Amino acid sequence: MDITWHGRTCFTVKSKDGSVVLDPIIADGFKAPKLKADVVLISKPSEDGKYEPVEGEPKLIDWPGEYDVKGIPIFTIEAWDIPKSEEDKGAPKNAVNVSVFELEGIRFCHLGYLGHKLTDDMMEHLQNIHVLFVPVGGKYAMDAKKAHEVIEEIEPNVVIPMLYKFDGETLDVDPIANFLKEEGVKNPLELEKYSIASKAQLPQDHTDFVILKPAA
Repeated sequence: MDITWHGRTCFTVKSKDGSVVLDPIIADGFKAPKLKADVVLISKPSEDGKYEPVEGEPKLIDWPGEYDVKGIPIFTIEAWDIPKSEEDKGAPKNAVNVSVFELEGIRFCHLGYLGHKLTDDMMEHLQNIHVLFVPVGGKYAMDAKKAHEVIEEIEPNVVIPMLYKFDGETLDVDPIANFLKEEGVKNPLELEKYSIASKAQLPQDHTDFVILKPAA
């Protein structure tokens, strides 16, 4: 199984059970990658319903609910991009999706543009998560401090950060260094892609932090 990051919140997870593309929305100035999948999961639906094209006639899921697509179990939960404290101050909030899916017995959770702490209802569906995709750059979703709190609650085997500043990124978000400092991680795994041979290969007594390089 291979996990590839295309920038921001966009990933491809490819396995023998099928393939999933997450958030095929590519930033201005970046060349859109050739994406192919059985399932496309959208964490922040676009107003016009348009996304980068994905080959393979995939099933597109941009609404909360429970699904089974070609044997891939999926559960999508409604959430918001800001915390209640900001909402109480009059800040506009947008509905976003948090998605959980399973491939080869490995449970993935993509937090998308989540901007608030986890609720009890959410935690009911976020048990036994092996690989967590978490936003860490702030402003458009949670920042490093809140991401740390969420990671401690979910306790995944592997954390893959997203939605942060890197060379070429035009969004006004924090760099990955802020998140690594918050986590106390000095030597993260830095890879072109993250490959998992089997569920048994995942770390059992600690959490691996994997920094992926954006791939076209």
